[in-house]
Amino acid sequence: MALWHFNQRNTIVSLTPINKRIRFIKMPATPSMTLSPRLARSLSKLGHDIDIARKKRRLTIAALCERAGISAPLYRRMVEGAPGTSIGAYAMVFFALGLGMPLENLADVASDDTGLMLEEQRLPKRVRAPGRKPEAL
Repeated sequence: MALWHFNQRNTIVSLTPINKRIRFIKMPATPSMTLSPRLARSLSKLGHDIDIARKKRRLTIAALCERAGISAPLYRRMVEGAPGTSIGAYAMVFFALGLGMPLENLADVASDDTGLMLEEQRLPKRVRAPGRKPEAL
């Protein structure tokens, strides 16, 4: 029986329990994500802002990566605005930079104006008193 998992280079790694040999199998490239230009600019700006925050704190990339528990290549992809970067990696970097927990209120239901408006539209036009059912004899 072989155990499979993916490494950071999108390659399947097979670890066979009998001889503990690691075998790499090249996977076909995954289709790239198509982002709207606005979303791509937003990710790029976020990465740039993270890099500026790191420099303001006079942290090296290695020091920040160690604090955040991520690799330097992952940090570089984050700064470049790569769309496949994990939201967990962003959260760890925010925490390591001392920026608090900005993801905490990102999709907060209390501040979801569109959701509240749609919920209000679903309310009934009029509320009727519950009807009485005739009692059985």
